[in-house]
Amino acid sequence: GLRHRWQEGVKSIEGIDHVLPRVGMCCCCVTDEGKEMICSCGYSFANERIEFTEMDENKKTVMNFLLEKTSENKVRLTIDFYVPKDFIEVFEAKEKPQTESQLERSLVNLEPLLKEITITEDEQSRHANH
Repeated sequence: GLRHRWQEGVKSIEGIDHVLPRVGMCCCCVTDEGKEMICSCGYSFANERIEFTEMDENKKTVMNFLLEKTSENKVRLTIDFYVPKDFIEVFEAKEKPQTESQLERSLVNLEPLLKEITITEDEQSRHANH
């Protein structure tokens, strides 16, 4: 996985061997704060749109990633971050500013990495069927 190269606070990913996620695929995300088990719980792929959803099993947070092709060499990334209802007050008070800041830095890190990533047509067709 490439997450450690762009996502702030991630040191490494264990148990993943492919760029594109599949539903049910889990990995161990080694962060500055310890290890988190991340599981892919949603995935859809089309020629100009990729969407996938991951859940952190420890915190029960969910991140939804949506990549949409906007022109020949441009993609829009939308990240939705969900927290459990009973965790909202704690999150808003303590973790929201840090999470927003980490995501902003992560997006800056992501830009140069995108130039290195190529998904072949064979990979696209294999994942379009999953």
